[in-house]
Amino acid sequence: MRTEPPLKTNKATFAVEALPEGKIGVRTAACDDARVILKGQALELRNMDGQIRIARKAREYDDHDPDPGL
Repeated sequence: MRTEPPLKTNKATFAVEALPEGKIGVRTAACDDARVILKGQALELRNMDGQIRIARKAREYDDHDPDPGL
């Protein structure tokens, strides 16, 4: 998997769409190109000292997931 640096911004509005093959496309004006979230990955939003940090991460499954294999 390609590793990309997290995006840091003070403001972000997201457009999210379902793509073929279980992927999700995420666009924001804070980033020039769309981020594609693959099956088994998650989009992470984190507060880092009052700034928004946006990153694509490996998915960690929890009790709310019906099947970790999905």
